[in-house]
Amino acid sequence: MHPIFDIIKVLASFLVGAITLSFLSFTQKTVVGYPHLILGYAIPALVGGLVGATLFILYRRTILLTGNTSSALHSFSRVELTYSILSGSVTLCLFSAIQKAMAGYPMKPAGFTVPVLFGGLSGALIGMYLTRNRRLLIAQQEAGTFLQQEKERTDDIITSISDGLLVTDSDGRVELVNPAAEELLDIPAANLIGQTLTAILQQASVEDHSNFLKPGNIGHSAQIKLNTQDGSLRTVHARTAAVHNDQRCSGEIVLLLHDNTEEHRIDRMKSEFLSTATHNLKTPITAITGYSELLMSQDQLSNDEQQEFLAYIHDKAWQLNKLIDNLLDISRVESGREVRLEKSDVKAQTLINEIEAFCDSQQTRCEFHDQFEQTDSLLYIDLSKIVLVMENLISNAIKFSPGGGRISLTGNKTGNSYEIKITDEGIGMSDDECCQVFDRFYRADVSESAPQGFGLGLTLVKQLVEAHGGEVHVHSIPRQGTTVSFQLPIRNGAF
Repeated sequence: MHPIFDIIKVLASFLVGAITLSFLSFTQKTVVGYPHLILGYAIPALVGGLVGATLFILYRRTILLTGNTSSALHSFSRVELTYSILSGSVTLCLFSAIQKAMAGYPMKPAGFTVPVLFGGLSGALIGMYLTRNRRLLIAQQEAGTFLQQEKERTDDIITSISDGLLVTDSDGRVELVNPAAEELLDIPAANLIGQTLTAILQQASVEDHSNFLKPGNIGHSAQIKLNTQDGSLRTVHARTAAVHNDQRCSGEIVLLLHDNTEEHRIDRMKSEFLSTATHNLKTPITAITGYSELLMSQDQLSNDEQQEFLAYIHDKAWQLNKLIDNLLDISRVESGREVRLEKSDVKAQTLINEIEAFCDSQQTRCEFHDQFEQTDSLLYIDLSKIVLVMENLISNAIKFSPGGGRISLTGNKTGNSYEIKITDEGIGMSDDECCQVFDRFYRADVSESAPQGFGLGLTLVKQLVEAHGGEVHVHSIPRQGTTVSFQLPIRNGAF
């Protein structure tokens, strides 16, 4: 309400109070027989006016503070009521005594009837309003503290959400951003506040998503590709939702951003794996079925031809068996079970003999050079698993050295372990590829001309070496070659 009207109402309340107490004073003087002097109405008019104005102000303040507060706040105890009545009566009687002394009135008990009644009633009303105001203020302070705590709790929850969250106001401009959204969009919150969602996505994405943010599409989802500082793309699942207030749409919009870059990468690798598996599994199976059909249908095959076909079928069958064993070992580790190792004391020379035999069996243009030292070192390993590790690493070195070249195999004792290195002069890898080379299904080159494989070999190598207590390290330079090194425990070593 306008302040002038409030002032008028306060003055009116003052006038009503002054008139009321002056009228009561006039009645009392008439009954008691006091002369009607002007000085005898000064204090009734002043006190009555002040009481009237005070009651109006307290009443208005109580109405403003009350709102939807609990009814318990309106209660007024007997002690508080008694104290308020006595305070009002005593105060007004004191003023009445001062007035009588100034006007020369005799101090008759009947002359204090109106002060006692009016003072008691006024004191009760003023006390009631003051008590309510005090309780309402305390309740508002408690409510404010509670709301502040709830706001801080809500802010903590929003900050803790791992998905990006942006909320707009009714005009469509962003007013709330959580840290996850800042990180995903790679834009500071200060630069996001006040912008529209369309403008933000145009700035952060490589595609046009204006259609996704149209009012008719609110509630839908979309895949969005976001730029990153390193130039790569981040895939984000975006979904919008309308904010409703009392079952009505307020015009505000919530945008949720979930980073599923890793899920997309895994899905892509799985698709590539299935495509590669179709080829890698079909090739030996086709050979096995083809040569077995020849053996069954041809009666005139010589013994040498039969032996050649059987050897080919045998090799392909063991190739399939090896692949299945690799998959089973990886599946065992991924399901939380440890790789089963049958460790025993094995001389390094025994492992070297197995490695050399495998290298001799390979048909490749690569040249093998080995230099193993301290071959009498006693290793505590599962020989079959470490042979599998070496076969995978050597096979990789051969596959990624399409032009041939030198493959060096070295080994030497370092402290309480025996370190083995395999170095090739192949196509090499970048630093990013080295970081992902042990991931399941990962293949650095997925082109048609790339070496065939499932992207599981190095995953298995890492798991088997770590099961022995060692570590695998890869160092590579594009177009220059790759070195893979790992450690094996020595009997009574620190592993």
